[in-house]
Amino acid sequence: MGKCKYGEDGNVTYYGYRKNMSIPYKCPHDTFLDGSFCVFHDNDLLQNNPDKVKSSFYELVNEAAQKAEPLLCIGFNLPDVNLSNKEFNNNVNFSRCRFTGKANFTGSKFNGEANFTGSKFNGEAYFSISTFKEIADFPSSTFTKKRLLKI
Repeated sequence: MGKCKYGEDGNVTYYGYRKNMSIPYKCPHDTFLDGSFCVFHDNDLLQNNPDKVKSSFYELVNEAAQKAEPLLCIGFNLPDVNLSNKEFNNNVNFSRCRFTGKANFTGSKFNGEANFTGSKFNGEAYFSISTFKEIADFPSSTFTKKRLLKI
């Protein structure tokens, strides 16, 4: 098992607000089985086993929360996710994420930067009664179900 190839070509970056610059990103996660990508960047796995992607994602979120570390989910392909009433005590970065189902952030607290640059919300997106204490950035994001978006 090797490392995920997402970002390996050096063409993937995310914006670091505190450093005021683009930062190169290379996925740090192990590949899934004998593939080239991890569970978060393997589009076939998302289609064939969304529950595996979802459970791995929740593990990553909980680990980052427990350690109060930044949560980097850059370019992730995610099924329905429910992060309602979740408190993020560090920066979160969902740049270039593709949410294929419902993305529920209702009542979540973002105590650090929240970056959703270029994300695609193909299902319902909920951010109602969420609080953002620092930068909340959604440039170039697309919302397919605009009437269901609640911020």
